[in-house]
Amino acid sequence: MTPFEQFFAGEFDRMLKMIEGEPGLFSDGGPITDASWDRKAAYLLWTVLGKPGKPSPDLDDLLG
Repeated sequence: MTPFEQFFAGEFDRMLKMIEGEPGLFSDGGPITDASWDRKAAYLLWTVLGKPGKPSPDLDDLLG
């Protein structure tokens, strides 16, 4: 088994099972725990990339 196959069968599978997500990920209100494995994988990638496209609070709003 290659290193990638070992990762895919081991660590990646464990990471998918540990996803809890956050509110508001899906417009239908469904939790990511009920999503398909590829949506969970995309969520992992999205978080690693810093959640691009997600509105972030304005620093001025936070500081008043």
